[in-house]
Amino acid sequence: QFRRHANIANLGGRGSGKSVSLLFDVLDHVRELGPVASVLVLRESWAGLQELSFKLFQLGRIAFGGAVSQNKGSGTLSFPNGAMVYFKNIGDADSFASAQGRTYTMIAADEAGNYPISAINYLTMLRSNLRPPKGIRAHMHITANPMGRAHVHFLRNFVNKAPPWTPYQSEEGEWWINCFSDLTDNPSLDADAYRRQLLAATAGNPALQQAWLFGDWHQKGGGL
Repeated sequence: QFRRHANIANLGGRGSGKSVSLLFDVLDHVRELGPVASVLVLRESWAGLQELSFKLFQLGRIAFGGAVSQNKGSGTLSFPNGAMVYFKNIGDADSFASAQGRTYTMIAADEAGNYPISAINYLTMLRSNLRPPKGIRAHMHITANPMGRAHVHFLRNFVNKAPPWTPYQSEEGEWWINCFSDLTDNPSLDADAYRRQLLAATAGNPALQQAWLFGDWHQKGGGL
């Protein structure tokens, strides 16, 4: 129910299903708006973007059937109801320029907690392309893990604005909701096995361990 009224900042721990929830949000936006829907999906790394594109293509075919088509060359998905989804890297002036010239109804930024500050700035500027028709709310969905390069940005501008699951307004007057989760909330993941991997990956760094396991944004050292 929050999705239809507020932008989403999905800020949980690693392995908690944030990226999949973003993709489900995109599909619901596509279903709801049909030919009006024009979604920009962002990720910093090219490999991560390709993986995200393929996952959405698979989910789209389950939801909408075989008429969903993928153009890898142009980085687009076309849906039988006329909706379009565009996939772009973000991080430098060229990638920012390539996303210009279009009107979007939704921006979905995945793994934004690890964007460098330049990419965060470009993401912010891309909001100037959110121009849905009158009567339709422009929508944003951002996912981020704590302890990434943009940790301080998300701590100041999102986490500290309101408790989890409590809607709040930005300085511009838009409604947001901060969503939190950890690996136990992901039904498709072997939580015990992945917990062991995270413990091994963060051995000797208890702050990072708390951040990745539980989505704790208040550990010392975040963003350094």
